[in-house]
Amino acid sequence: MLKLILWVLSSLIATTIFSQNSIPDCSFFKKGDFIYKDSSGITWDIKRTSKYQTERNKQTGLLIKHKITWVSNCEYKLTQIWSNNKDRRKYNRSWIIYKILRVTDKYYSYSCTCTDGREITGVVVKLID
Repeated sequence: MLKLILWVLSSLIATTIFSQNSIPDCSFFKKGDFIYKDSSGITWDIKRTSKYQTERNKQTGLLIKHKITWVSNCEYKLTQIWSNNKDRRKYNRSWIIYKILRVTDKYYSYSCTCTDGREITGVVVKLID
């Protein structure tokens, strides 16, 4: 009977330990060149340094520059600071917080909440030289 109780307790402890979600390591994605497709299916290039992120729309040539602030290991805030499009400049100083949900060795999935309340999810792929 004691063996059965020990076995049940061991199983419960192991299940609890191994079923917990581990926190992903997002440091690989803090700098580099990336691509993603927006909700319209348009591909964007991203160049990210420790302080800035520049996005280029491949179809239109639209450029948007953001200041990037890492809130935590897997959360970052993008604040728009410049654009080559006059209409887009009205978003200067506006910001969005992105949360990295899942990482692999090539990409990460994210979610963010837009200023209008919509939640967006997507995938960003890191380009490897």
